[in-house]
Amino acid sequence: ENSHGRARSCSADSGTAAVGNFSPLGKVKEWFSNFPTPSKDRNERHLRKSSSERAIDVSVIKKKTSHPSLDTVGENSDSFSNEEPIFFEKPSRILSCPTHGEKMRKSLKSALPYALQSCSWNLVYDFFTDGISLEKLYAKTEHRAPTLMIIKTVEDDIFGILASDAWCMSKGRSFYGTGETFVFSFDKRNENELCLFRWTKKNNLFMHSTSTHLAVGAGGAGFAVCVDSDLEHGTSNACETFGNPKSLLSSDGNEFVLESLEVFSFEARLAKSPSDKVSPAKGRRRASLFGLEQRSILLKESIT
Repeated sequence: ENSHGRARSCSADSGTAAVGNFSPLGKVKEWFSNFPTPSKDRNERHLRKSSSERAIDVSVIKKKTSHPSLDTVGENSDSFSNEEPIFFEKPSRILSCPTHGEKMRKSLKSALPYALQSCSWNLVYDFFTDGISLEKLYAKTEHRAPTLMIIKTVEDDIFGILASDAWCMSKGRSFYGTGETFVFSFDKRNENELCLFRWTKKNNLFMHSTSTHLAVGAGGAGFAVCVDSDLEHGTSNACETFGNPKSLLSSDGNEFVLESLEVFSFEARLAKSPSDKVSPAKGRRRASLFGLEQRSILLKESIT
């Protein structure tokens, strides 16, 4: 009994304190018992909804963080690959034939790495205006990479090289370059269809250039393409580097006489119109991205 004369008792059954006939916890329990609770079906629907929302969020994250390789991007590329190349200043004389010129330009552009397909083609060396010698070619293409070399013979054979590195004097018998290098030809016996030969990974004999000759690919019958210091004569053979089964010439034999030779670098442009030009420095920086991306892909393949 307390000082106010009221009896204080303890409920042994519930273990709760009560003052007189008033139980605070009992009132709380009574209030909660009248509160509507979600049904089992509602709970299940809520859980299903939450799990589906989480699944959607995960798919969105995966979509945002996926980085397709150059090959997959090229397959899903935009309209750049369906357009003709934009020439920075001078067009290609070799690819300007009236019958198949447009087809040849489009097919060659679509064969380029995707990072180069939106770039303008800048003619940095021309057989007729810059001097017919390897020395002149090296001087004009110095510090420019990648470059596209197009060769035409007196027999109207057209073929060429995408060179990953800048052409320079290689020391002794050393090769240089990367697996982005490839060779190509247009089959004049089949309406100038493009024949493309990429790196087979059988060897690393990509680019070789001295004061006496310029060549790409080796292993097998000889170089895939080789021209002499006077840019007058050359040879083409089957090689292991690019897997071309025979000479790149549509004509019989493996020797040729040059009629013309052009080398293009790539300059970035922000839009698809010819007037939207970007400085050559930005173009070279943009073009070099494809080398970095491809090297990372090759590194991943070597690790796996």
